Amino acid sequence: MIRRSRATLGFLLAIIVPAAILLGKVLYPQAALYARILSPAALLWIGILAKLAFLAVACVVAARSAGEFEGRNPSRLAWRLLAAGLLGFVLGQATQALERLLAGAIPSPSAADAFFGLGYPVLIFALVQFLRAYAATGFPIGSRAGHWLLGVAVAAFLGLLGYSILIPVVWTPAPLLEKLVNVAYPAFDLILLALAVVLLRVSVRFRGGAVWKVWIFLLSGFILMCVADIFFAFFSGLGQTHLVDMADAMYVLAFGCIAAGVLAQRELLLR
Repeated sequence: MIRRSRATLGFLLAIIVPAAILLGKVLYPQAALYARILSPAALLWIGILAKLAFLAVACVVAARSAGEFEGRNPSRLAWRLLAAGLLGFVLGQATQALERLLAGAIPSPSAADAFFGLGYPVLIFALVQFLRAYAATGFPIGSRAGHWLLGVAVAAFLGLLGYSILIPVVWTPAPLLEKLVNVAYPAFDLILLALAVVLLRVSVRFRGGAVWKVWIFLLSGFILMCVADIFFAFFSGLGQTHLVDMADAMYVLAFGCIAAGVLAQRELLLR
């Protein structure tokens, strides 16, 4: 138990430390850490490696978790889809990292958007499959109408909030395709958030509520990913490139939380 607690604490520190370093660059750019110790190149590598590491861990562990279920178990397909969607994010993040290292900036749109664009729908299908898997258990998980109502209410509320933030981006003189890409990511995030909220509500009914840990981490990751996408669209769309590090910090936290959720599921399976 002590060893497990230390491992959990270590993983949380691995999430928080790089995110705090990137966020500190935005809030305290004149601090000695950034003026004398960490160069812009070092900060770039911290963000790149942290995001890739968390996504890779989440992808590999999700694939391994899928193998723990029998072939006909619907949870097997759900975890395979989650792993496939995360693989799209790994490839997208790796492509984006290469573009940023070679060109010094992330073009919009870019080749990475193709991988992210494929990854998002697969993640959405994965969450839908998780709902089907929970329904197949025969446990009382609430009515389908209630799930739809909750999901639509969450998506509508967050959609209005996101619209109010992103409307300045829509009216910028940027190319149409760039604006579409910047708005598409938060739209995908809203669907993931709505499904994750429903799954969190359902999961508290299982194993004395132990499964809720998985979904509270995944929900936190999707929330932070939505915040990061909005930040990136807003700052880059308005030419505030010096604030993109704030979006990077949110991405690190988001992918770290997603990895933590997948690891929590793996821990449940190995009990």
